[in-house]
Amino acid sequence: MDFLSLIFRPEVMVFMIPISGIVGGVYLSSLKIKAKMLSGNLSNEEKQILIQVSNENKELKKRLANLEDIVTSLDQESLDFNRNLKKSLSSPKDGNND
Repeated sequence: MDFLSLIFRPEVMVFMIPISGIVGGVYLSSLKIKAKMLSGNLSNEEKQILIQVSNENKELKKRLANLEDIVTSLDQESLDFNRNLKKSLSSPKDGNND
């Protein structure tokens, strides 16, 4: 199986979609605050929020990388087992003409 077929399976997408949304939301929030910072209109509270959001963004990136490692490091034996199981279930049984 290639990489794309591993990633675009339903059981993987269930986790990837929400995590991507969370990371994207945090990233957009940090961009908005950074834009305010560059314009010079950033209060102390907003500076603290920027630091917090940046730290959360780093943590979420680490978690996403861990999830990607888990998904992409699927054991080849289990993939082969699943493939063989599907073949055996779909093939007609020999000698049983009931």
